[in-house]
Amino acid sequence: MSPLDDVLSRLSASSKLGRQELDERVRKKQDELHGLVSAEGAAHLVAKELGVNLLSNGRPSSSRRRRSSSETSCRSLEAWRTRTAGAT
Repeated sequence: MSPLDDVLSRLSASSKLGRQELDERVRKKQDELHGLVSAEGAAHLVAKELGVNLLSNGRPSSSRRRRSSSETSCRSLEAWRTRTAGAT
């Protein structure tokens, strides 16, 4: 099952809307945003509009979550400090 199919299945079960209606709403959302979001992203936006939370604990799972640039920068700085502390 593709990630989009998974999202649409969970959304259909939570919202009681049919798959055809959800597919149409996803396409409209992508058109509204001029194709700047994927179909999966548009499905999440449709879910939010319908008041359906598809994320566990309000956050994506850690395996799918991307690090923000600030997280990456802090980790890089911490690694640099650790390396340079031993060199002095």
